[in-house]
Amino acid sequence: MLEQLQANVEQIVGEVVIEQDQQEDLIIAQVEAVNEDVQLTIRWDEDTTYLISHLDCGFKDVTPIVQICNSFGDELECGSVLFSSDHNGALMENNGYDKQFIYSLDHNVDQPIDYPALNQGSVELCAFFENLLGINVQLRCPIDERPYIYSIDWEGNVGSSKFSCYLHIHSLTQTAYLEELVLPKQFRRRGIGSMIANRLKRLVWENNCRYLYLSAKRHAEKFWIKQDFIYIFRSNLRNQRRRTRALKRQPGWDRVWVDGEPMLKPISYYRNHPQDDLDLFKALQHWDPNSGSCGSSLSLTGQVG
Repeated sequence: MLEQLQANVEQIVGEVVIEQDQQEDLIIAQVEAVNEDVQLTIRWDEDTTYLISHLDCGFKDVTPIVQICNSFGDELECGSVLFSSDHNGALMENNGYDKQFIYSLDHNVDQPIDYPALNQGSVELCAFFENLLGINVQLRCPIDERPYIYSIDWEGNVGSSKFSCYLHIHSLTQTAYLEELVLPKQFRRRGIGSMIANRLKRLVWENNCRYLYLSAKRHAEKFWIKQDFIYIFRSNLRNQRRRTRALKRQPGWDRVWVDGEPMLKPISYYRNHPQDDLDLFKALQHWDPNSGSCGSSLSLTGQVG
């Protein structure tokens, strides 16, 4: 398989040298061009659950190499391809990648989510929002489908504007996904957004989450980088064979299984296949802190204020 990868890359950059190494269940392939400024690092586990790529390339358009990595991931039946390459975001998006911002709290990896403490912390955070913004804030938990997802919503009205914060806790991966944080314009550029971000970090940190992640709108990307989030480009390979293994069909609807845990809802209920989240965070646990730079730091560690 590496021979085909080498042949594909050489069609673009000329002669390359590939060195392969193995660390426990992780396979690492280093691809370096002889005559061009191109270095590519590919990592995958023996079960081919995921693929991680780092690309250091002087080319303005890296599309051909990105497409080769995607094809290699398909051959390995990977769940995701992750790129730390700090290339043009629009270019990566045109090749099927999403830009995701991640804050790591991996000092809590051995502790399960503490839901009673999480609920109490959510109440305290609601009071914090009310005191900070001077409005009434409603707290609700619209989705409780553990062990996959537990949702917490905070909402309040500021005149004709709306404050909202939607957080989803994923027990299987011990991660928190910030779906939405909307702060009315009159509260912006006053340090309030940073105060809210720090309190959210503290909430998930105190209750044993590994990561807090989100998809930022372009105008908000600099804000999240200032909050010590790093970003990666992710291509979610919805491989049919992997999905077939994860799906168990029941009469009338599709039952979803994630690492042996049955979900309660049909697959149409979820925005994405729950197994995809598990693939992503398994990959992040093997991220190489020296593989490159994107956002603030690839060490995926941070301090909670």
